[in-house]
Amino acid sequence: MNTTIQRLCLLLFPLFVLAGCGGILNPGPAPTRLQLRPVMPAQIAATPTQQQIVVGLPSAGRDLDTDQIALIFGRREVRYLADARWTAPAPALLQRAYIDALMSSGVFRGVSDESAGISAGVKLISTVRGFGLHYEREGAVPTAEFEASFQLVNLNDGSIMASMTVRTTAAAAGTSPAALAGACEDALSQGLAKLAPWVAENAAKRKK
Repeated sequence: MNTTIQRLCLLLFPLFVLAGCGGILNPGPAPTRLQLRPVMPAQIAATPTQQQIVVGLPSAGRDLDTDQIALIFGRREVRYLADARWTAPAPALLQRAYIDALMSSGVFRGVSDESAGISAGVKLISTVRGFGLHYEREGAVPTAEFEASFQLVNLNDGSIMASMTVRTTAAAAGTSPAALAGACEDALSQGLAKLAPWVAENAAKRKK
């Protein structure tokens, strides 16, 4: 009898171990995926051109090159929203927003990313310096910030045609994931409203 019990214990022990590991390894529910839908700027009162613009993927630091939504405390400590993420890494979302904003301007013959292979005369390059939510203290309603530097490059000779830095902010309406994402959209929308006319004005100066 003792031998039989020992054999049963040896057989059942791995099952108990696996059951325990299943609880440890269970990642829990998947985070909510939030779309980034900024307001596009209105058409620009400028003469349409045959200019084509290519928009490079923005560069970003490691803390922003992610699909996680950055929460900044005291302008130094970076955390991330626990239960929600963007649908793609922030640089890819911002690149798409830049392209859509320039297309909405109604000025250019074509605007795309580099994978489209269009014959462009001007390239927009950028660096994301800030795209997240700033908290003055724990539990406070945050303020969204968008900050980026931009350069227009003449693809004929590689020269820098113009440079600009944009920084915009928007107060969140609450602390829910939807309210936080909405604040990020508002801050970005303000930035796009500045970007589109700047690109239109300076791209028109390109010497062919």
